[in-house]
Amino acid sequence: MVDKVILESETYSKNENEKEIWRCIHVGLLCVQECAKDRPTMPTVVSMLNCEISDLNTPKQPAFTEAPLMSHD
Repeated sequence: MVDKVILESETYSKNENEKEIWRCIHVGLLCVQECAKDRPTMPTVVSMLNCEISDLNTPKQPAFTEAPLMSHD
């Protein structure tokens, strides 16, 4: 969620808004890693979301994906 005032501000570009959204998604994917040791701590998450940490790890393959269990032939 982004504050409406920020979105309406002339100094806040659409590109920055998009980067912020992608950062949130990236951090979210890091937070749901299957193995707990691969997940960031909450203080680290806050730092990531506040852009204090700019180099984010690459999330591993999700543990659960939506895929059909059986084919219907």
